[in-house]
Amino acid sequence: MTTEQLEMIFAHELAHIQRNDHRLIFLQRLTETILFFHPAVWILSRWLDREREHACDDIVVSTGASRAGYAETLVAVSRMNPDPAGLLQLAAASDVSSELAKRVHRLLQISPPLRFSRGSFSLALAIALSLWFFVAPSDQIVASDKESAKAEVTELEVLKKRVRELEALTDPVLKRKAAEQTLRKNRDSAAARAEMDRGRYARKEFLEIEARYRKAVNGTLEELEEFVTAFPGSNRTGCAVLLLGRRSETDHDKEKWLKEAIENYSDCYYPDGVQVGPYARFFLAHLYQAQGKTKQAGEIFAAIKDGFPEAVSHDRTLLKVMINELADRPKVVAASPDNGDRTVSPDTKEIRIEFDRPMDPSGFSFVGGGSNYPEVTGRPRWIDSKTVVLPVTLRHSHDYFLSINSDSYKNFRSEQGFQAVSYPIRFKTAATP
Repeated sequence: MTTEQLEMIFAHELAHIQRNDHRLIFLQRLTETILFFHPAVWILSRWLDREREHACDDIVVSTGASRAGYAETLVAVSRMNPDPAGLLQLAAASDVSSELAKRVHRLLQISPPLRFSRGSFSLALAIALSLWFFVAPSDQIVASDKESAKAEVTELEVLKKRVRELEALTDPVLKRKAAEQTLRKNRDSAAARAEMDRGRYARKEFLEIEARYRKAVNGTLEELEEFVTAFPGSNRTGCAVLLLGRRSETDHDKEKWLKEAIENYSDCYYPDGVQVGPYARFFLAHLYQAQGKTKQAGEIFAAIKDGFPEAVSHDRTLLKVMINELADRPKVVAASPDNGDRTVSPDTKEIRIEFDRPMDPSGFSFVGGGSNYPEVTGRPRWIDSKTVVLPVTLRHSHDYFLSINSDSYKNFRSEQGFQAVSYPIRFKTAATP
């Protein structure tokens, strides 16, 4: 099936979830089980099934889907799905061909939407229950209820599992769809920003900016800096400043260029719709996080989510989604010695690290090397599910550096397998008295 067809299928199923149809279906099936002997219940139930599907069809069409394309998708699904009670139940379970034909005809006739609200369901259910109390003997009600309750609870659990499976399938597609819609909007903003430069520069100079930018992007840091100096204020200069912030070798230079991008080039855009301002903030927060400045990083991440909810990355992912995913990664909450300590006792025999959640004890990554890496005297050991210690020997008046995980080594993981956020530790031992 095409991507568009899959998106229409997902939209239909998510419409059921959004409307809480799984809860309403539970009550409907319970009523059918208890009042199985009453013909009116089955007539009413079939009407409810039909209107429920119509309501979700209307929601799909309201998102911009083509009526003809959606009708074709319904037919395609009915041919592919031999089990109408399966996960993607786009055709009615009973009298599939007839119900499907009615739905397709309704879509292609472009008839006024038939609204099926929770209120109408409640009214219909009240009618059915009134039939139940007036017609069914009381002893039969009690018996039927006891016999069906266990089966219905099991059915509800199966339905919940199917919903979770569907959410897992649809989540990546919906995230990509949302990012693509945002990118289309941002591309218009990028085109408008580029148009400002066309009005600011002569045509020859504008073309020179584009040519020199492409060369600088594939060149050295010095070439990028020369471009920034030659064309201050242009849209492409904002992109170049952000690249300098990402590619610079020292944390000091990275911070300097990223702040420059935020303060002076926040309104610049890449042609694909990525805005320089929020993207630079994202990388600055990452830098602070790697430096152990978790408070500053958290404040920037929050500012991105509040101030730039539609900002995206070059891989078409919403920045707010990327930030939420980072929240699932374990973090160091305490270290001894800690980053920035300057008078650590040279008699210290171990480095202790505490994470914010239980960790997988099978892996670790204490990263570093050379004369600034502590002399390790034994294997790391976990003293509880969150705390690991590394036996070491330290010298007096010495600068040390190591990192908990890094871009290349990521073996500190949570029990669920999420990689721990890297945490640098720079400290210095005191002089021997």
